[in-house]
Amino acid sequence: MSYTVPTTTRLSTKGQVVLPSAVRERLRLRPGEELVVEVRGEEIVLRRSPRSWTEWGYGVGSHVWKGVDIEGYLRRERKSWERR
Repeated sequence: MSYTVPTTTRLSTKGQVVLPSAVRERLRLRPGEELVVEVRGEEIVLRRSPRSWTEWGYGVGSHVWKGVDIEGYLRRERKSWERR
């Protein structure tokens, strides 16, 4: 991943931010393109909106199941339902 030199911009009275041309060109951003804005602590994260939120979310949390016998887990869970 490569980085550009940090640049500043201002928030307008309407709450708008202009992305510097160097940033728009580097990321090939076009007018009308949707961007996602996230707040992480005191930081603002701006990124390109995914074409599909389903594709974006694919694999989220998959690390939780690493090394787990999923079929065995499901069998045990279903068996526990029968006891109730």
